[in-house]
Amino acid sequence: MFLVASLLLISGIATYIALGGLRKPEFNIVPVSGYTMAGISFKGMASNEDLLKLFEQTRTDHQEGKLPGILAAMYYDIPESEKGQVDAFVGVIIKDSAAVLPDRYTYKYIPAVKAVQAKITTHYLVAPSPQKIRASLLNYAQEKGLLLQNFVIEQYIEDSNIVIEIPVRSKEL
Repeated sequence: MFLVASLLLISGIATYIALGGLRKPEFNIVPVSGYTMAGISFKGMASNEDLLKLFEQTRTDHQEGKLPGILAAMYYDIPESEKGQVDAFVGVIIKDSAAVLPDRYTYKYIPAVKAVQAKITTHYLVAPSPQKIRASLLNYAQEKGLLLQNFVIEQYIEDSNIVIEIPVRSKEL
């Protein structure tokens, strides 16, 4: 029994390491040229199945080439009194805002010239939680004396490459 438990523990640790569980996110201040997104707005409970369906449909449209660009989501800050709620825009970050979009998708432009950024190069199964990354980004910005906008943009490059950015407020530019 001890041998089986030991093997399972070693296997679990090896899997965690193989998925990048020991890699720390990289934090930087980066120049950006605004964000042009094509997506769908969602407001509701984070546990709502419609949010998961929206992500799945967006991913499918992206994989099928109907939504060119980088799979992404923008999350607005939610007041403490509305914990569990989500105010999001789910879609892609694109370069060509003249592209024809599938029905339901709309464009959103977010002006920005600088952002604090976290690069996460671990598999999403072992990556730090979005809340932990957001808190780390806020601390990083505070250390650098920057004020940030009230939303977060997550870019899902691939399963083990996620970029999270919070644009700097314009008066800081």
